[in-house]
Amino acid sequence: MKNEKILLKDILKFNELRKEYPERRIKLRFNKYKEYEDITYNFVEWYKEDKDAKKFKDSLLTIWSQKQKRIQDNEIIFQFIEIMPHKWLLVDVHKIIDTQGNIAKAKTLAEYTPYFGRLTVDFTNRGQNWFYTSESIIDDVEICEITKKHYLELEEEFNGYENVCKKFKALKQVIDVETWKNALSAVYGVYVITDIHTGKLYIGSAYGENGIYGRWKTYLTCGFDKEEVEDVEYPNKQLKQLVKQKGMSYLEENFQYSILEIAPKTQIGKETVLQRERYWKEALKSREFGYNDN
Repeated sequence: MKNEKILLKDILKFNELRKEYPERRIKLRFNKYKEYEDITYNFVEWYKEDKDAKKFKDSLLTIWSQKQKRIQDNEIIFQFIEIMPHKWLLVDVHKIIDTQGNIAKAKTLAEYTPYFGRLTVDFTNRGQNWFYTSESIIDDVEICEITKKHYLELEEEFNGYENVCKKFKALKQVIDVETWKNALSAVYGVYVITDIHTGKLYIGSAYGENGIYGRWKTYLTCGFDKEEVEDVEYPNKQLKQLVKQKGMSYLEENFQYSILEIAPKTQIGKETVLQRERYWKEALKSREFGYNDN
């Protein structure tokens, strides 16, 4: 027997909602990565950094243009973000209060919060549209899954050294998660910090008692590690200067951390990462064009 599809309207009780708010229309809004004027709307990245941050909330409630009527006063909006092609995660449900200004004022409908970050739908946009109010369309949207764990909890699980690529805020969220802390503490390593604003790189190695975790934990606190010494010289002078000149906020917005190589926490492992650090500095020219001084 063919499995019957589970409809979004049944789980989220659209018909009951229509009876409770007969003066309002239900809207499904599908938010995906886009570049608009001088802003890049990366909803998934913002959500991972902090799902309750003002930047993320405001991005969902941006009116864009009164003429295009993207958000109206008489609406209840189910907000989705695209986490994979045609796979959309429910992140909020708003009752719109006021649309004066560039950001709409809204109230989250608390009864739907158990589904936030857990419910996904499989949906292909019709044409170039990214929001829908027609009952014939929204009542036919099919649920893909409702997970036991929140999307951000699933994302927090450590998934291998070769897959580590985190911006500052995202790394700060997971660095003390048990699987991350244990994995990063267990090895020495060579890593690269990328300034995504300028393209400059900083290559470093971690061979202290707490491995990569210890070095990165300090970076997330201070931006540089005053104990980091190589060839009897201070190796991250430029990072220190950058923090002094532009502040930690610059690093929080623009720094990304990745692992190039790992080694066991032994004397041979320490010698290996120091050697490989010199190799990567030469290979990626981080002395000539990046933040490395030596």
